[in-house]
Parts: sequence; C-alpha cells; structure tokens
Amino acid sequence: MELFLTRVADELVPPLSADLRTVLEATPSDCYGYSLLPGSIHSVTSLVAAYNCESDLTDEHRADTYYRFSVDEWSHYVHEGFDQTNAKLVELNNQLSELGGEDQHTEAYIEALFAAMLLAMKTVQSDAGLERIEFGVIWLSDSGHGIITRSAQTLNSAEVFETFAAEFG
Repeated sequence: MELFLTRVADELVPPLSADLRTVLEATPSDCYGYSLLPGSIHSVTSLVAAYNCESDLTDEHRADTYYRFSVDEWSHYVHEGFDQTNAKLVELNNQLSELGGEDQHTEAYIEALFAAMLLAMKTVQSDAGLERIEFGVIWLSDSGHGIITRSAQTLNSAEVFETFAAEFG
C-alpha cells in the first residue's frame, strides 16, 4: 500500500497539470482566482475547476473578501477539460480497490490525491502567462479540511493568504 500511495503524485500530476493548464489558458484576462474542486473528503472520482473574474464581482461585493475568495460564490465552473485527469483518477481508484485498501487506507489515499493536486496547481501557476491569476485554492464546500488552508497558503502571496485566512480561518 505504501508503494501505491507514493506513486499517486507521479501518476496524477502530469495529466492534471496538462488539463489544468488548458483550462486556465482559456479563462478571460480579468480572471483573478481559480480553484480545483475534488468534491469530497471521502471519495474523489472527478475534478471540476472554478474561476472568477473581476467583472463577475458586483460593485457591492468588489471589496468584500468573502465574495472574492469564496469559491461557492463564483460564477464559472468548468466540468469539461479534465479527461486525462479523470481517467487517471478512475485508474487509481480501481488500483486502490484491487489492493483492498478502500476502507482502511481511504484517508491516506485522499491526502495523497490532495497533495498531488496541490503540486500540479503549483506547477501550473509558475507557467508563463498565468501569473495574472492572483488566487488559487483547493476548495471543499462546507468543509474545514486542512487542504483548503494549506493550498491557500502554498499557492498565494503572504498578503493574499492573510486576507483569505482572516475571512475563512
């Protein structure tokens, strides 16, 4: 099982980086934030991306950190474009099942998936042309899971993270 868990990032980061790069390159030039939404802390079967643009914020919400950083309030959700990633997730989930580890190793597996997602986001973030996007996060709605804070801290400047953390803890 340990060998399988250590391979998760090696297998997931390349297709996720490619898919995410394609998705982000298609966002409007005033896009300020993006997120990966893995769906659940119990099972990750596919990914969705979300993004928001300056033009999506109303005048009333433009300076409100909740509306700026709460992915639940964002305007754009991308369900297409993660074909390579979702195929790899199916393969990895099947491998976990074949190893008989879906019950006792689920938490470690999900953490390995989250770590791979964060690494892919960090890799893509450094690509030329994408530095215009000031905010990135792995988002789990209605969850206090540590990956939200960990990803916000890793992917953003200290100033952006402090603003995010003041709102979302």
